[in-house]
Amino acid sequence: MTPLQALRHHVTGAIERDEKQAIAGIPAVRPETLTFTRVPSDSCGNPRYAVHYLNLCTPAELEDRTLPSIVNRYALATKRANTIGGRRYHCKRYGGGIVFQSYSVDETAAHISRVTGRQFVAVKD
Repeated sequence: MTPLQALRHHVTGAIERDEKQAIAGIPAVRPETLTFTRVPSDSCGNPRYAVHYLNLCTPAELEDRTLPSIVNRYALATKRANTIGGRRYHCKRYGGGIVFQSYSVDETAAHISRVTGRQFVAVKD
């Protein structure tokens, strides 16, 4: 049950019981940690950070077992990353990576949170 549904359920019950005041104790959403791994800078010297592609999947995509292969999830994550400036990271050392050119990993985490619908807190590796 989402927090909004829990609030609606609580308030509806309070109205039906003819209560004057309804106090909702909704648990806070705990943000997930998003680990940014520092990778070599680009040709102009700008810092780059890589994240795993599963961090760019929505909660529904993570729970959905009907997707035929990992390739499809990686393609969806790559398209989503391209909208916010991310690119595939082609490196043997870091498989399944998406790379972002960023001076602020907190802002990048906020963009990823907005695109995926999940709450993230940035952590540098």
